[in-house]
Amino acid sequence: MIFHHALECDANPVFRWDKNLETGIDIIDEQHQRLVALTNRLAHCLMVGSPADADHIYADLADYAGYHFATEEAIWEKYLAGDAWFSAHQREHAHFIPSLNRLSGRDENLDADQAIERTFRFLVRWLLCHILEDDKKLADAVLAIQSGLDPKAAKALAKSRANNLLTVFVDTLLNMHSQLASRTLALLRERAQRNDIQNKLEATNRELVNLAITDQLTGLFNRRHFDTVLQREINRARRQRNFLTLIYLDIDDFKKLNDTYGHAQGDLALQAVAKVITKSSRRSADFAFRVGGEEFAILLANTQPADAEIYAERLRLAVLAREIPNEHARAAPLVTLSLGVFTHLPSAGDTQDLFLGQADARLYAAKSQGRNRWISRLP
Repeated sequence: MIFHHALECDANPVFRWDKNLETGIDIIDEQHQRLVALTNRLAHCLMVGSPADADHIYADLADYAGYHFATEEAIWEKYLAGDAWFSAHQREHAHFIPSLNRLSGRDENLDADQAIERTFRFLVRWLLCHILEDDKKLADAVLAIQSGLDPKAAKALAKSRANNLLTVFVDTLLNMHSQLASRTLALLRERAQRNDIQNKLEATNRELVNLAITDQLTGLFNRRHFDTVLQREINRARRQRNFLTLIYLDIDDFKKLNDTYGHAQGDLALQAVAKVITKSSRRSADFAFRVGGEEFAILLANTQPADAEIYAERLRLAVLAREIPNEHARAAPLVTLSLGVFTHLPSAGDTQDLFLGQADARLYAAKSQGRNRWISRLP
């Protein structure tokens, strides 16, 4: 026989072979163990999330079951041909593969995982009941005939032994329950470890994404992310027919601040301005970026022109209120901002360049008119 999958189970199979399942006929016991191994391969597909492999295992189960039934029936027929026990056993075999096909979804459209779980449960029940109730009884009869008893006496002996079936059945189920409980605990520990690893991987991925889009000095989004978000928000505003505001701003006379106080103080000033911007941009539709040395950009989605101007003025005053020294600056001896405010309802032909150009022109106008101010309209 050729199989698509190896028959070996993992170190902790879900359905363990139990000594109570042994019939005493070696070839039959070996073949039963192979069926149990295939059943465990099916359970493994469900546990590792690879339902696509199940189709090969269903095919292997059907093929091997047919091979096993033929081997088994040849043994029973040699000693019990024409007997009612043998006929009933043949009927059980005949029902197996149609039941397997139906439950595995090969005769109907089923969710793959549901089909695997249903089929696994069927196989465990069928193998336990079939081996304990039928195969062991027939095997006892055959072994008794081989020892010299006539068929009638052999069947009587096998029937008397079958009267103890309930005890054997319970013992087998208790053994399997204990094994399954251990397996379940191991799986729970494994799942917890896997979930922990998955959570750490996801956290690492989130951190990497944040690093890729964040300016490390200020904690604001960086220029790379600005280009992405600007295009996205233009498209969104166009679809929803909402205003979109782009504010370009920079720190006035930042070079003088660096020259006077040193670059370390310049970095602290950038961080202080970034904190004011972050505090002012609390809506989910507000986005703040550091796009250059002392240059920042802010996107305000769904904001009316007058509200954008109010925002710009509050931001200017908030930075001024921090009273960060810049004694040689031209507008005031403190850190101040110049802002270009462009609010627009995007239409089909509007691009990023339109927003960038208009906001930059307004920033230039604010600089030209004395700094420490915002401009939203050009002459």
